[in-house]
Amino acid sequence: MSRKISVVLACLVVVLVGCASVAPGIQFSKSRADVAADDDHPRTEIISINSALVRKEKELRDRQVADDLSSLVSTPKPYVVEAGDVLQIVVWDHPEISASMLPAPAFGVQGGAGVAGSPMQPQSGFEVDQSGMLDFPYAGKLKVSGLTSSEIHTM
Repeated sequence: MSRKISVVLACLVVVLVGCASVAPGIQFSKSRADVAADDDHPRTEIISINSALVRKEKELRDRQVADDLSSLVSTPKPYVVEAGDVLQIVVWDHPEISASMLPAPAFGVQGGAGVAGSPMQPQSGFEVDQSGMLDFPYAGKLKVSGLTSSEIHTM
């Protein structure tokens, strides 16, 4: 009887030792600092968190906040027209040329899908095509991409 108990205990010990070798969780065989850097495992620098590091990070954050605030209160750059913009153009004493008086283009035609691609919302201006060109009645195709509104006014 004691021989059977000894065999059972021996088997139990073997099973428990086997379980311990594949226990769940993070297993480290070597320190990451000891592993040579390669493409799959770049060398990681370990930085100690101390009061000097905290002070340096706070100074960097304060400087970034100051830069962000100064950009908010500075004079903004003028808007530059790009492809996909919809321009509302009014010609004085010629309402027949304004976008609201022109017939709406058919759906499926370039620029016919309306503002932001919504087929339910009609186009409310002249759309700058993907090549930066604006097709305006009597003036033809005009290159307006990359220009500000004041530069377009002087065309």
